[in-house]
Amino acid sequence: MTNSLARAAAGVFFTGLLLALPAAAQDAPAAPPAPAPPDPKARIAETSGIITQGRAELRLKPELAFVALAVLSEAPSLAVAAEKNRALVQRVVGALSGAGVAAREVAVTTGADEVERFGGFGAGSFMAGGLGGGDEKPPAQQASTLRFTVARPDDLDKVLTAAAKAGANGNVSVRYELRDPNAARNAALKAAVADALTKAEVMAEAAHVGPVRLAALTENSAYPPQPATVGLNFDVLQETLAASPAGYTAAPTIGRAGPDNNRILAVATVTARFTLNGSRRPASNVGGGFGR
Repeated sequence: MTNSLARAAAGVFFTGLLLALPAAAQDAPAAPPAPAPPDPKARIAETSGIITQGRAELRLKPELAFVALAVLSEAPSLAVAAEKNRALVQRVVGALSGAGVAAREVAVTTGADEVERFGGFGAGSFMAGGLGGGDEKPPAQQASTLRFTVARPDDLDKVLTAAAKAGANGNVSVRYELRDPNAARNAALKAAVADALTKAEVMAEAAHVGPVRLAALTENSAYPPQPATVGLNFDVLQETLAASPAGYTAAPTIGRAGPDNNRILAVATVTARFTLNGSRRPASNVGGGFGR
């Protein structure tokens, strides 16, 4: 009886042990699957590529001309010089109005500069041929500066010629600008990106690989274009006008300072990186005659 009970207890023990083993095995972490072999095409796509530099340089015709011109007057006294200058400024402003620049758009600043005598050595007596103490006093001068905008730079010849005919007799400065410099910068940036892409496509075609796909793009430089500034001497212009026919209306001396010869430069550069799909394409003619 005792042996039968012992044998039964041992059977229960071993049966429980056998039943418990699968559960313990299920709790153990499964071994990770073996890694798949690398795809050669994917590896080529990951490591190969093309890097290009894109550059664009746009030479844009000015859209605005900001002008500053001087009007000078001389007289024995400052009061007379100032009166002469006021009359001359009014005459020039009227001429500008007739050439398309409204009088209300002309800003006038005036400053007096009475020429000093140099002690006992007056300029007059020195030029006359002596260092003697001449009492002749140099003339007083009055200068005014007129500032205005020419909305159509192509009209600049007409405007400046009208001012010169009315008596403008000082130097003139012209600053050419664009109405929207940021738009010009963006246009140059787009052109630089297109240049980088074109270079990458040509290189891929020559190497019989591709197509290319943009992976990274860096802006190196793209700034709003800077104004172009030029200067003119009205003395030369006055001489030209004096020697011209009565019907003369355009000033050839302004030509080199005109908008066609003073383009505004917009420049942008980028760096682009392209990936390849790893395939090789059949050789073809690139550029109508370069190697296969």
